[in-house]
Amino acid sequence: MKRFALAAAALIFGATASTTFPERAVAQPMPPGECPAKLEPGREALVCHCSGDAVATGSVWGSDIYTDDSELCRAALHAGAVREDGGTIRVDARPGRSAYKASTRRGVASSDWGSWSRSFVVARATASNSVSPGYPETTVAICPASAGVLATAGTTLTCRCPAEAAASGSVWGSGPYTTDSAICRAALHAGLIGPRGGTVTARAAPGRSGYAGSEANGVSTGDWGSYPTSFEFDGVDS
Repeated sequence: MKRFALAAAALIFGATASTTFPERAVAQPMPPGECPAKLEPGREALVCHCSGDAVATGSVWGSDIYTDDSELCRAALHAGAVREDGGTIRVDARPGRSAYKASTRRGVASSDWGSWSRSFVVARATASNSVSPGYPETTVAICPASAGVLATAGTTLTCRCPAEAAASGSVWGSGPYTTDSAICRAALHAGLIGPRGGTVTARAAPGRSGYAGSEANGVSTGDWGSYPTSFEFDGVDS
């Protein structure tokens, strides 16, 4: 009886060992869809693809921060987020501004505009910012209190500003800012986020002999003299 049980077990385990199972298919991220002409009302962020045709035409108002009725892909070319043959971009909504400055870049002439209720910024889509339906979500760390980690010129930091971080903290300068300034409060001053916060990219810059304070977007920054290190934000003219 014992021998029979052992033989039966051997047959069962042998069958199990020789059994093969089909490999599970690994889900692949969906490629981004084509960009709409303009950022839709209520849409806060978008990852999409600009064709060569889409970047070739359209009206744009502003520089780095654009009115939300600007053509997305044309603005992306102006901002340097794509080339003439197109590419994949990340678009983030921003608060409105009192004025938008014209400039000519990469063969695209944008226009001046006065007060407008809503804006957007645009950047080349990367592994760290491609959070969109059909893409695997990437966790972005909360920003440190100050930009002291940006000690070497050219170093960048992409991080997330919660609403409470944007609401408080001291800032010196008007872009560039001293690196002991509060990153999120400075981002609100620069118009890159609203009071609810958002994701920003800060870039280390050389120190300056002086920093002029100003008031913008409800944030007052202070004057300061010489300071050895600075930072600024991607998407803003210094």
